Amino acid sequence: FLGEKPTIASLSLGCKATFQMRRMTNVWPCVNGSINTSSSNSTTNTNATAAAAGVDASTPIQSFTLHDGDLLVMRGDTQKHWHHRVPKEKG
Repeated sequence: FLGEKPTIASLSLGCKATFQMRRMTNVWPCVNGSINTSSSNSTTNTNATAAAAGVDASTPIQSFTLHDGDLLVMRGDTQKHWHHRVPKEKG
């Protein structure tokens, strides 16, 4: 465990990459981080499913483009309120 307010650094090496963050509610510790929206295409149902998984659907996903050598640092309550990912992209 990294502690209550860890500092996390993401260093981009090589190709540019998209770094995404989505606001979460009531997720630390994360009880159910998975979202299964395959049962319906309804926006309402998707938002309800996301909310049940702790996703704050009212806050847009934040995306940052990181280039070779860029350093993104998350600290303070970032890990408590946001989930981050680097989605796969074609090079």
